[in-house]
Amino acid sequence: MDDPDLRRTRFRLFCTGILVTLASVAASMFSTHMSFELLGGVRYSVSMTSAAIIPLMIAPAAYGWVAMLTMQLERKTRMMERLSRTDPLTSLPNRRAFIDNSERWLENGSLAVAMIDLDHFKQINDRLGHAGGDQALVHAAGLLRDTAPDGALVARLGGEEFGLICPLDGSPADLAEEVWLLKLDMMRHRLNSVPLITQGQAVHISASFGFAIMHPGDTLDSLLKRADTAMYEAKQAGRNCVRIAA
Repeated sequence: MDDPDLRRTRFRLFCTGILVTLASVAASMFSTHMSFELLGGVRYSVSMTSAAIIPLMIAPAAYGWVAMLTMQLERKTRMMERLSRTDPLTSLPNRRAFIDNSERWLENGSLAVAMIDLDHFKQINDRLGHAGGDQALVHAAGLLRDTAPDGALVARLGGEEFGLICPLDGSPADLAEEVWLLKLDMMRHRLNSVPLITQGQAVHISASFGFAIMHPGDTLDSLLKRADTAMYEAKQAGRNCVRIAA
């Protein structure tokens, strides 16, 4: 089913077309009638003048109305597209945007991926309630976004799970797992060291990171799976740590 705003816009455009047509016919008939009334007939010069003036009076107003409706529709379409790619709670890109960007970046080169899962989030939810849990997610999202490496995209994939993708330029430093381990450990440390202050208490949040750099033969699915496996290895290693995929 069409969006209600889209249906309303279509209806307005249809009505505008009808009104423009009726207004043009009415103006032409009125001009012809006045020629008969005032001159007793229709003169060539008067008819030609009317033919030029009537469109100049009606067309700009009609065009302006149609243009305004079109711009409103375009703005709403862009807003809907933006909302469909944005997580409403954290304002981070959502899973759809994460996958779309990953696929697009893979067309131009290699990719690095990190899967990030907040530790013991159910306990945070139980302790603070759902409103407090939402605050914790927003807090964590802001810290992860602000400490991510340059050029990286951080997205909320769902629940307490986040993802990071970054295109690689092929340089030795960009491909070095040791460099990425340092970058991600800085993100992990920042997240854990800046508490959420809520309900009169300081809540420390930690996360487990799993990281993978694209290998020859990797697809996006296999790359994400390797990063996800590394994240579960971080969970098994005691949480609040970073693990690199094999």
